[in-house]
Amino acid sequence: MPRNSEKQNLIEKLLKYHDIAQYAVSSRDREVLEVAISVLLSSRYLQRPGSYRINHYPDRENWIGSALSRRAFKFHFRMGEESFEALLSRISGHQLMTENYLGRRTVHSPRIQLSSYLKSVGFHGNSASSLAIATFLNISVGSIHRYRQKIRDVILDLLKSSSLTWPDSDERDLIARQIKRKYKLKGCVGAVDGTLFPFGSKPNIKNAEDYFDRKSNYSLNAIIINDQKKRIRYVFLGWPGSIHDDRSISTSALLRNPDDFFGYRQYLVGDSAFSPRRTLISVFKKPRGGALTEDQETFNKILSKFRVTSEHAIGMSLFFLII
Repeated sequence: MPRNSEKQNLIEKLLKYHDIAQYAVSSRDREVLEVAISVLLSSRYLQRPGSYRINHYPDRENWIGSALSRRAFKFHFRMGEESFEALLSRISGHQLMTENYLGRRTVHSPRIQLSSYLKSVGFHGNSASSLAIATFLNISVGSIHRYRQKIRDVILDLLKSSSLTWPDSDERDLIARQIKRKYKLKGCVGAVDGTLFPFGSKPNIKNAEDYFDRKSNYSLNAIIINDQKKRIRYVFLGWPGSIHDDRSISTSALLRNPDDFFGYRQYLVGDSAFSPRRTLISVFKKPRGGALTEDQETFNKILSKFRVTSEHAIGMSLFFLII
């Protein structure tokens, strides 16, 4: 059964008092009472603050670090305090952290901005909503949106010049020697494989069906190349999930301009999804209704010993992204 609001109960009490005291109070008191009833009837809320206010913690910086246990800290920010401080020290001096971002003045410290970003990417569903994070950190919802994009841009800018680099000629020669020594593949400088980055939901675009992949998810196709230490050295993104890996890599600069990436008789190895090229060697495909020769099976076995490192590299990368 619906209940009356506090405002409605007050109005009913005043009306009842007005009827009872109609002849027991002075005309001036009745006039004041009528004005009060009129004001309540014309207003939507009984009490409402004049403006939106945020109650800041008196010592927010120390609260994030000291008021949380180590276990709680790792739960909320998906990393330990040491890793958090190391990442914070790297991003604090970046140009984007010290200047206005998107024309908006920054009102919170880099520690608060990084905390909001880690909460955003470390959770999903209602726990990752801007309102939930803003309530947890006691900042505005608009700041959550701005800091999420800002910290992402800072981290990507730091990574692109230091972590994801194609080896130069001297490093390629070193990689080729190590692969030859361990896997008996002369001239090989890396392994290539394709993977899918699934979306959380169907993309709201006109050609959304193009992103529906063979695993019945909406995703983005990615071509990833790793070296002998399972380090990712090249990533090619852009095609929707329904595109075949061979078509995707054929449009990359890696194969369109091979002289910029490979030396004499240098190449990559890949699985049967890729067509063989001058700079890409793939395993033999089993013919329809037939079988591979003994030499072909031996070749595939030798090639696969190194090719499988691409599976490991992608798996480890996705694992660290999740945790």
